[in-house]
Amino acid sequence: MLLADIRRIFDMTEETLLTPRELTTKLVDLDEAPWAEWRRGEKPITERGVAMMPKPYGIKSVKVRGPAHYFQRDFQGGLE
Repeated sequence: MLLADIRRIFDMTEETLLTPRELTTKLVDLDEAPWAEWRRGEKPITERGVAMMPKPYGIKSVKVRGPAHYFQRDFQGGLE
């Protein structure tokens, strides 16, 4: 679900890279998604939470001239 929602965010924003903070904020703002109440049903998912979940798929943020970023291309394909 996280990977699909991240793909949806990249499609909606037409961005090719997002910082962990930008991505986390956009996930929390998604309507009908669990990210705003992800932690114990009360608190939003954190940047660390977003970072941990895609790791089994080999996806992580990469430093690009300053802050780390997630790249849209890393979330394409048949990941679920």
